[in-house]
Amino acid sequence: MVPTRWTLTFTPGTAYRDLYYRDQITGFHNISAVHQARLLAATTQQAVITPNKPDHISFHHSYNIATPLSVRNEGVINVKIRDQYNNLADGGATIGENNGLTYTGSIRLSHSGGTNTVVLSGDGVGIATLTFIQTATSYFTISDIIQEL
Repeated sequence: MVPTRWTLTFTPGTAYRDLYYRDQITGFHNISAVHQARLLAATTQQAVITPNKPDHISFHHSYNIATPLSVRNEGVINVKIRDQYNNLADGGATIGENNGLTYTGSIRLSHSGGTNTVVLSGDGVGIATLTFIQTATSYFTISDIIQEL
């Protein structure tokens, strides 16, 4: 990651300046201040970036055209709630934080297809409803054991 650089100018009589930092990647980011002429001691502080509010749902599984899920086997699909930057919207639980921005609600799941393919979607007429209640993980598993013909 290439560091971003800002310049803050201090005029005579000014002892502080405000700096606003925003990032799209959750985690712990270091912010450093260095005097250009090295007359003042440098400092570094860690900024904690937690996920934003839930924005969308993503499905994850290992099935593809080369290795499809057989109708004879149980299939597992992971459902993840994500923020606008694609971070897990878990309120920061994965990094030991809690900003309160977790998802509570229900999504309706449906699938369509034929004998060759099945498409799972989070909208349309649902075959199942999955309810999320203040989850700290933002991560759920759907197990479909219905045998389609």
